[in-house]
Amino acid sequence: MGKNGPKGGDGHRNDDNGREAPGTADEVVRLAEVMLRSSEAAMAMTLDGAIVLWNHGARLTFGHEEDKVVGTLIRTLFEPGEEDKVSDALELIRWEGTAPPFEAAVRTREGGTVQASIQMSPVTDERGRTVGASLVARGLTGTGDRSKPEGTAQSERGRFLEMVDQLPYYIILMTTDRRIAFANRAFVEKFGEPGGKRCYEHLFGSSRPCENCRSFDVLKTNSPVVWEWTGPNGRIYDVYDFPFIDEDGSSMVMESGVDITEKKLADDALRKAGEYNRSLIEASLDPMLTIGPDGKITDANTATAKVTGVSLEDLIGTDFSDYFTEPDRARAGYETAFREGLVRDYELEIRSTEGHVTPVLYNASVYRDHTGMIIGVFAAARDITARRRFENELRERRQKEMERLLELEKFQRLTVGRELKMVELKKEIAELKRKIEALEGREG
Repeated sequence: MGKNGPKGGDGHRNDDNGREAPGTADEVVRLAEVMLRSSEAAMAMTLDGAIVLWNHGARLTFGHEEDKVVGTLIRTLFEPGEEDKVSDALELIRWEGTAPPFEAAVRTREGGTVQASIQMSPVTDERGRTVGASLVARGLTGTGDRSKPEGTAQSERGRFLEMVDQLPYYIILMTTDRRIAFANRAFVEKFGEPGGKRCYEHLFGSSRPCENCRSFDVLKTNSPVVWEWTGPNGRIYDVYDFPFIDEDGSSMVMESGVDITEKKLADDALRKAGEYNRSLIEASLDPMLTIGPDGKITDANTATAKVTGVSLEDLIGTDFSDYFTEPDRARAGYETAFREGLVRDYELEIRSTEGHVTPVLYNASVYRDHTGMIIGVFAAARDITARRRFENELRERRQKEMERLLELEKFQRLTVGRELKMVELKKEIAELKRKIEALEGREG
C-alpha cells in the first residue's frame, strides 16, 4: 500500500468488469447523508480522501466547522505519523471493500489532540460499487477532549435504555439482514423476545420477508419512511422507520410503532357515520348547504349543484348570496341566522347559471363545535315553484271571477234599469188609458 495516498486519487475505481465507479463529492454526500443523523463524530469522503460530509457530532468533538473542513484531505486532520493509518484504510476500502478499526490522534481546532478509535466503512452506490468511505470516531480521550468519561457514557446509555423501555410504543433496531438487534420492553411485551431472529421469522414464523414490508426502504432512500402495518396480534400500527448508524459505522434501521387500533376503529366508525349522514343529505331533493361565518359556502349537496347549475367543487368557497336574485336579502338572511340562531320560511329566489329562477323557502340554524362555539349555519331550501304556480293560478282565477262579477253587476244594473223603465211606461200607458176613458165618458 502506498504511503502518499491511495491509488487512483481521482476518486474513481474500476468495478469487476473494468468499468469505473464514479465517486463524485455530490454522490458520496447523497449516499452517506444518513450519517448526518448520527450523534457520534462521523464524516464521509471520496476515495481520494477529500472530506465531503462533516456531521454535528464531528463539529462538537473536534471543534472544526463544516465549511472549514469540507474539501480538505482527511489525512490533514491527523497528527504527524498518524496520517498513513487513514490513507491505508482508504486503500483497503478501495480494493478490499473493508478496513479494520484503528486508533489515531486527531487534531482539534484549538490545537489539542483527541485519541480516537476509528472505524471506516465503504459508501456504496445502488449497484453495490464503492464510491467513497465513511468514518466514525468513538471512545474519544486525550488533550482537549470534549467527550465524557467512559463510565459516565455507560451510565447515560443505561439511563437512555431505561427511558426507551418506559415508552408506550415499541422501538427496535434491525440490521441490514433484517435481524432484530435491539427491542424495547413494549415490543417484547407485545411480540415476545426476538432472540436475534430476523423480523419476519420472529413475528410471523415465515422463511421469507413480508411482501408489503417497507421498513428497509430507508436503506435505499436514506430518508424516513412512515407506513401502516398490521401486526401478528391483529393490532394496527403507525410505523416510523429511520436510517441509523451503529457505533461501528454500520447501517441499521431504527423502527418505532404506535398502536392506532382504537383510533383506527374510531376513525372508521366516524367515517361510516359521516358517509351515512352524507347519504341522507344527498338523498334529499331539497338544496342543502353549510355557510361559514364569512358567508362562504363550506359544503353542499347535489340538489344545490343542480338548482344553481354549478358543480359541487366550484360551489365550495363561493359567496352564498351570489346565487340569488336579491343578494342583499340573502346576506341578511344568513346574518340573522348567525345572530339569532334560527331563520324560518325565509323566501328567496335562486338564479341558475342558465338564468332559470327557482323560488324557495329557506330554513336555517347554526351548528357548533365540541366546545359550543358557533362555526357555521346549516340551511335547507324548499322549492316552492308548485306553490307559487298554484298561488298565481288562484290569483288569476280570482281576478277573472272579479271581472265576471263586475260584468254581472253591470248587467244587473242594466236589467233593473230596463225593468224600472217598463214599470214607468206601464204606468204612463195606464194613465193615458184612464184619461182617454174619461174623455170618452164626457163625450157620451
